Order: sequence, then structure tokens, then C-alpha cells
Amino acid sequence: MTGTIQELTPPGRGAVAALRLNANLQAVTEAGRQADRSLFSGNRYPTLADLPLNRLCYGNWNTEGLVVCRIAEDVVEIYPHGGLATVQQIVQDLAACGVQNRPRESSDFHSIYEQDVLKVLTECLTTRTASYVLQQRNLARSFWQRCQNGDLSASELETANKWKEFGRHLIEPWNLVLTGLPNVGKSSMMNRILGYERSIVYDQPGTTRDLLETETALDGWPIRLCDTAGQRDQSSGVEAAGIDLARQKLQEADLIVLLVDRSIPLDEATIKLMETYPSAILVYHKSDLPVDHSWSGFVPKQECCAVSSKTQAGMNDLMSEIVARLIPDLPTAEMVYPISPLQREWLRMRQ
Repeated sequence: MTGTIQELTPPGRGAVAALRLNANLQAVTEAGRQADRSLFSGNRYPTLADLPLNRLCYGNWNTEGLVVCRIAEDVVEIYPHGGLATVQQIVQDLAACGVQNRPRESSDFHSIYEQDVLKVLTECLTTRTASYVLQQRNLARSFWQRCQNGDLSASELETANKWKEFGRHLIEPWNLVLTGLPNVGKSSMMNRILGYERSIVYDQPGTTRDLLETETALDGWPIRLCDTAGQRDQSSGVEAAGIDLARQKLQEADLIVLLVDRSIPLDEATIKLMETYPSAILVYHKSDLPVDHSWSGFVPKQECCAVSSKTQAGMNDLMSEIVARLIPDLPTAEMVYPISPLQREWLRMRQ
């Protein structure tokens, strides 16, 4: 059979999506039965073929509630929730019935650019990052058109490249990873940064066996925070697997927060961790406890801060340091930089 399904709204998250199905609705319904696909069903109008003209009708697509409207004999507009999974499921169900996915009408540069920026805007996690995307929306239009034409100067290309990681993280959270020996208080620290009890805290070493990730925002910047298994050499079984996962995550981190406990004697394992991650933020955790005498005279290479998750002393300074290390500078209002994978690809092609 023939027919098309077209997504009318830009890709990305939103409250409601819109799709347009142009096909013989009776044939689509029959093909759905043969393919064992659950398409639209409603109490008053059981199938797509039963829908009246120009009337909004409520029903279900599989288990998802949605609204449909038959605007012509062979044309139905479908309005599901705006989640990506729901839209993809509808497209896949119709594809199994022989309906082709019709690309969005975006053949000219301005349409492509506008859809790309709007997609980025829907993926922003904070109002602060959204404000930078909106700033780029109008500022960068002519820049990217000149990029397409190969008319950018060397200095313009250099500036755009300089700020491309900043642009990437307007929608991709910065990866912040907590590490340290077992029982230094990583889970407590994670809970204090988040402001709620996300990690289970227990006073026995080695409690965390897997990566525990969640997203938050610091000073308006999206952060993906990861609590990892305590680092130690002598481990086995599931704990060893958790430590391996933690080390892999540490290699991918944008910033590492290394926690040490000065209430216990300084040992080689702690020194080794500090040497392994020299660019980490070093946190003297449990600062509410007395410092063991073995730390007397020890001077680490990293700058450090004393923090107590119990009393919250030093927490504000630590979070300010995290933001300063991740985003040390901000672009001026006149700077143009890529904010999407498509724009980064345009830039790469001109290198």
C-alpha cells in the first residue's frame, strides 16, 4: 500500500507533538490488523477509518492517550504527547503497515537552521542555557549561511572552535564524577550537592557497587553528577566490577572531585589517588572531625578545600569552585559558536 506519515513539529521534547498521516485509512487499518499492530482506537470511533471529518477525537495508540483529527478523506492529524519515544512508536507502527516516513519540508538553509535551533531549544535543561540558545538564534543565522558558502575568515573559525565545547554543554550536561577511597563520604557529598537524599549512606566501606548518576544544575548550568565505587586495589567479584566502571567513568569526566578523609591516617592509597588525578578538585572531607597527626606537614599538589557534608561547612565554596572550573569564562554577546551537532559538522567541514 502507499501513504506517508510526516512529523510536523521539530524533533525534541515538548508537551504535544503533531504528525500528519496521508493514506487510505481503511487500508492502513486492515494492514495494522495483519501486522498485529495496535493503531488508533477510541470508544466512539474504533479505528482511523471510522473518524468523522473535522472533529477532534480522543483515543489511544497502544496504551498512550492522544487526540486525532481527520481533516480530509485520507488525511488525519495525530497529536500525541511530545516525548520522542511516543512519536517514534507511531511512526514505526505505521511503517509496519507500509506507510512511508516523509521528511520534514526543510530544503532551504533558513528552514534547516530554524528547525535545528528550535530542536536545541527544546533540549535545554535550564533557563540560563536556553537564554544563550535564544541569543544565538538570531545572531548566528548569517554566520552559518556564510559558513555554508565558505566565506568565513580564519579568526571567525578560530573563535567558533574555541567556544564549541561551551556550546555543546548548553544541552549536554557537564560530567562531574566523585571519587575517593571507600567510606570517604562520596554518597553523602552527592546528597548535599543535590539537596536531597539520592544516594544511600552507610558507614561500611564498599557500599556503592555501581555507578549512580543523576542530573542537577549549579548556578544555572546542567550537571550530570556521578557517585562511584570506592577506589581500592584489593577487591573482587561485584566490587571489582564496580571499581572498573568507576575508573572508566573517571576517564570520561569533565571534572573530578577527589574526596579524602583526614580523620584517618594518611596512607599510600590516598597519595596514589592524588597523584593519579592531579587536575581534580581535592576535598578534605569530614572536616568536622579532628585531623589525624599523620597529615601534619603534608602538602598536596592540588588546591584543596575543607568540606563537611554533615555540617555543610565549605559546601558553597566547593560548588562555586566546581562552576569556576567547568565554565571559567563566558562568551560575549557578539560571539558565534556551534550549539548543535549539525553546526559542529558545518564547522568541521570548513577546517
